[in-house]
Amino acid sequence: MKAYNAIEWTPEMVLSLRNNHHAKTNQQLADELGLKITSVRHKCYELGLYKMRLQYWTDDQIQFLKDNYQKKGDTELAMLFTEKWEKDKGWTKKHIEKKRRYLNLKRTDEEKKTIREDWTRKGLYKESVRKRWITTGVSAIGTIKIWDGRKFIKTETGFIPLRTYNYKKYNGEVLKDKIVCHKDGDQLNCEPENLILLTREENALKTHQENFSLEHLETHLLISRINRKIKQINRNHGKKQITRP
Repeated sequence: MKAYNAIEWTPEMVLSLRNNHHAKTNQQLADELGLKITSVRHKCYELGLYKMRLQYWTDDQIQFLKDNYQKKGDTELAMLFTEKWEKDKGWTKKHIEKKRRYLNLKRTDEEKKTIREDWTRKGLYKESVRKRWITTGVSAIGTIKIWDGRKFIKTETGFIPLRTYNYKKYNGEVLKDKIVCHKDGDQLNCEPENLILLTREENALKTHQENFSLEHLETHLLISRINRKIKQINRNHGKKQITRP
């Protein structure tokens, strides 16, 4: 007895699936055949037509992970898995990390420290960074990037703030007790004419007062210093009065 609403797959429909399942999505196949995507998917499984065949973890692989995760990092484990077990798309750090989390295999801080020291001793950290550079590429000298609302430029020694770079290039060295600041308060405006050297005290006062005029900066600082001096004198005078016989 035929099931209610059962789909009658004709030889032409089956042939269409076989010829197109790699070139088209299941949704496209379903639209062409006038069927639901679930029906097409189930028929493809029945015919052994897979777009991607999943490879499940074996008991040996799981046991190997349990035996070694406390002594070796995920990247090194992926390398060992690649040597021991063939996989269509290879083993990656993500494969190991995902399975380890699924099995709730967590490392202690001491175990993590030991793994890092072992990697450093073997020189694997250096090799890992080299491979990452090959994959992601290295920023060229002069590349400008924005991080946390500030601009940085790539130099021979690494990324440094663009404001510091531009000030040194166009205005000279930065004094030891000074920092480079933006006149208009815009952290992204690193044009030489917008840069100024201030002490940390001056910069704090400028930052916390909206619409503050740089022309009046010295006056405000002088008043602040005088007030502090008066308070210090008063405190010292009070101590002398207390100790007076």
